[in-house]
Amino acid sequence: ADLFVVGIGVQPNVEIAEEAELSTDNGIVVDTQLRTSDPNIFALGDCASFPVAGKNLRLESVQNAVDQAKHVANQILGADEPYTVTPWFWSTQGRYRLQMTGIIHSDDEIKVLGDPAKKKFSVLAFRHGELIGVESVNQPADQTIVRRMFNERIPLHLTDALADDFDLRSHLKHAISAIA
Repeated sequence: ADLFVVGIGVQPNVEIAEEAELSTDNGIVVDTQLRTSDPNIFALGDCASFPVAGKNLRLESVQNAVDQAKHVANQILGADEPYTVTPWFWSTQGRYRLQMTGIIHSDDEIKVLGDPAKKKFSVLAFRHGELIGVESVNQPADQTIVRRMFNERIPLHLTDALADDFDLRSHLKHAISAIA
């Protein structure tokens, strides 16, 4: 084999949270504001189990911790907004740049862009016909486009993506010109 990947797994250390009688379940359970079961205590980063797409999960990435820290700082300063940042992650593994945006499930519908045989492709994931994420190998432009679409709330429907002449960059340009 050319490559082996071994996932060992990590369990969050929640002993202090349990001693403080905070709710825990695969991490310190938080609400959409990143508040724990004690509204005076926030949790963030690798240990925080927060609601995303109908379930709680923990994301173990630097970017998630930074985004959550900014959100908690704003909450402490008086903001009252839910944490709604679209999670994203990247890693370079040898000659492969892997990038993921959104939370994708195994039963989501997909559309592959690019050429997997050339190790340069993206997998768009759709739930209920709407784009909810993208996973890419050596396709950083696709990631940039999808993240912009998510940030600007530009939808992409599966029926559009399945068209023979579909082009992600053209879709973004058309959507932006329609808004202007």
